Amino acid sequence: MCNNDYELLETFQKDKETWSYLRHKKTGLEIAYHQYETWESGFSFTFRTPIEEQYLGTSHVLEHCVLKGSQKYDVDIWELQRFALFSSSNAFTDEYSTTYFFNSNDEAEVFKLIPILEDYVFFPSLTEEAFLQECFHVEFDANGDGRKKDIVGVVYNEMRSRPPETYCVGGIYYKLHELTNDKIREYHKKYYRPDNCLFNYEGTAALDDVLLQVDKFIPELEEKFKVPKPQKQKALTIKEFLQKVADRKVSESFADYWSVNNETFTPEPLPPKKSITKVISEYLSKFTPQEYQSKLEKLHEWQARDLRETAYKIMAPHNILDYDLKNDNLEESLWKDFEGHKWEIAARDRKHPDVYTEIDKKSCSIILRASQLLSREYYSEYALMFFLQYYIPRKLRKLGRIYGGGFFYKYPADFVIASDSTDKPEKTIEAIKKCFKEIVDYNFNEKDLLSIRYIIFSFLLSQEDPKFYFTNEIFSITPEELHQAAVRFSDMIYPPKKDEGDYYTLGDVLKH
Repeated sequence: MCNNDYELLETFQKDKETWSYLRHKKTGLEIAYHQYETWESGFSFTFRTPIEEQYLGTSHVLEHCVLKGSQKYDVDIWELQRFALFSSSNAFTDEYSTTYFFNSNDEAEVFKLIPILEDYVFFPSLTEEAFLQECFHVEFDANGDGRKKDIVGVVYNEMRSRPPETYCVGGIYYKLHELTNDKIREYHKKYYRPDNCLFNYEGTAALDDVLLQVDKFIPELEEKFKVPKPQKQKALTIKEFLQKVADRKVSESFADYWSVNNETFTPEPLPPKKSITKVISEYLSKFTPQEYQSKLEKLHEWQARDLRETAYKIMAPHNILDYDLKNDNLEESLWKDFEGHKWEIAARDRKHPDVYTEIDKKSCSIILRASQLLSREYYSEYALMFFLQYYIPRKLRKLGRIYGGGFFYKYPADFVIASDSTDKPEKTIEAIKKCFKEIVDYNFNEKDLLSIRYIIFSFLLSQEDPKFYFTNEIFSITPEELHQAAVRFSDMIYPPKKDEGDYYTLGDVLKH
């Protein structure tokens, strides 16, 4: 039974599932609760974020900036997730709302992240550096002669690769330079309030246990948001909303519920397109050269921070090896997988060297040949690739290249690093290759090994059928072995000297 600080507005049961809807009396925070038997629990914060200026992308850029740091945690939230077990975690914006969510099959991990994510969404830092990285800025040649090097910005590059129908919400790339961090801050102040927020929980925990986690951050909300605004009339009643959720008829964005008075969103005509030269000129006219140079220097200093220790202390990670890996006959599954793909592997050997790239208009990937199957080097390379699953996206984000792909194996003998959304795939490929060169000088330590274990287990949580490469041996890799794997991959991509046609074939990766 919930305590007197909450008003129970609606509850009902269906089969063995329970739905409840509550409102915190002092702050106006709304809570949707769904208890049922499931292997995965999760929570989300959803804010009603209407589009005030179409094509400017205010709500979308804010979504990106919110997770770059908060009043308690001066670190990108994705750094924290190096030491968190999760099956999925992200944020998204639509015409009516913005949602931040976290899911895991470890209930303790879900409860750990609730007050952390709350601090990010209600009390973000929203620094100028985060805004420049995520939205839009211009980089120049290193020699300082003033010539344009590139337009940089995560949202800018993301929207360059998106279809026009997404521009009205996400922002049109040639208007993003009109947005300012002050506008972002004002928008956050206006809409990121507890009385404009729905906290949603789905999982196995009892309602009182969930409210105990919410109570951890309620005092901060009461202090900052002392007088709730009047509740807006919603398109659906609470009971209708819960029934639609129970029937799986409402999307994750709760658009049906968060639209007011059955409002419909109508995009305006696209604004006239501007040349990149004109956009840069308009943008830089806001600053003196000295002022803009100072902004870039602060941005680069902010991006260069090493946040491993900070993330480790915040998360206080436990020994991930306490978890059991249930996967029998690992080598048998490897060879079964190999037999199913041997003809494709043979064809790949005839056509491609040990490193090659695949590029189309909006995506790219780089494929690397593995060491001998099931060897120590093989497991070292797998461990390194999982580390790069964390390292490369953050590197590309700093460079303004978006990264929507990941690492996976293509047949049992190849590793693939893929980006499935980028406006300039050739530049993204070059940036990914440089990551392999830079990683040779990376100082791996025990905390990196622990984060690799977390990343692997998080990947396992999202897989129904874990593949052969997840064995306990991958968790015994040392920092020195990671470095050796980094050197090998770097030498493959940037070979000191190599004869034409001399490359790593399937015979080299079969275990003798």
